[in-house]
Amino acid sequence: MSMAALAGVLVGPSPGPSRLTAGGGPVELAFATGSSRPGLTVEPRPGAGQPERWRAVVAALGAEGLADPRLGDGFVADLAAQPDLRFGMFLGVRGSGPGGAPLRCKLYQEVAGAGRVTVAEALGDRLPPAWRSLRPRLVGTVLAGPVAARAAWPGKPEREWYFALEGWDRGSLHRLLAPVGHGRRLPYVLDCLAMLASEPVGELPQRLRLGISISHRRAGSVPAVTIYAHSQELFASDAEARIGILGLCRELGRPLAGYSGASARLGPGRAGPGPARVHGLVGLEVDGGDGPAVAVGLCPRLAAGRAGGRRSGGRRPRARCDHGEGSTYG
Repeated sequence: MSMAALAGVLVGPSPGPSRLTAGGGPVELAFATGSSRPGLTVEPRPGAGQPERWRAVVAALGAEGLADPRLGDGFVADLAAQPDLRFGMFLGVRGSGPGGAPLRCKLYQEVAGAGRVTVAEALGDRLPPAWRSLRPRLVGTVLAGPVAARAAWPGKPEREWYFALEGWDRGSLHRLLAPVGHGRRLPYVLDCLAMLASEPVGELPQRLRLGISISHRRAGSVPAVTIYAHSQELFASDAEARIGILGLCRELGRPLAGYSGASARLGPGRAGPGPARVHGLVGLEVDGGDGPAVAVGLCPRLAAGRAGGRRSGGRRPRARCDHGEGSTYG
């Protein structure tokens, strides 16, 4: 099944408003440097109850030969059973589909209520003390292919752990990055955020809410850490977002495959007024290279027909979307 077909199965024929994107669209294009083509992030059955949403996910995954992610170690089942979930889960999809590489699916499960205790128990002392004080908001579980050989903890699926940063400064970020081998790369990340926001580094803590994730992709490897910011807080408009993101990727020498074409309607002179609503989160992954890798989400429905307006030196509005990954950081 192609990515587009899988997204259609997940969303369903009559979706309600979605919490995935600021514009209410249930599908988001996911661009990342180092990837040859964009992926998709999908909210299954927007507006439906959790049982119907899970039925859609299980059916779609079954078509790809993948099992219900609530099975296995029972971890996702515990998180999905919490009564106070806002969006529940999203599904990320990458790959070529028929005739190409198999689709790689990643389930993003919200963490709420007693689920935070479940996450803390699962992590135990595997993360440094500074990380254990963070509030977990999302867990990403890779669903495609055998995972035991790749997992940092044998027998466990490959997972990425997402946390809210409730108030941050350079010192608090360093206390998170240094124990996992990335302390010296903090200046790169802050410089990239400052370039995107067109602000001095010292002004960023008052301006931006951030999120952070960590994943151990191979046993014994230095973990990958990604820092996230809302486009609505980085940029005054989608036109400004496009300029800033393409400029940063040029500066880093890391092309963002497919993004320039997909965002072409957001360019200067083709945009209407308004804040950035087409762009979602911007992620900067500290991966051990010469500079951070870049990831960005783009709502395809809005990208095809609207954009935010003029550049502005004023303060950006705080993000209002209840975006799953985005809302976890504010």
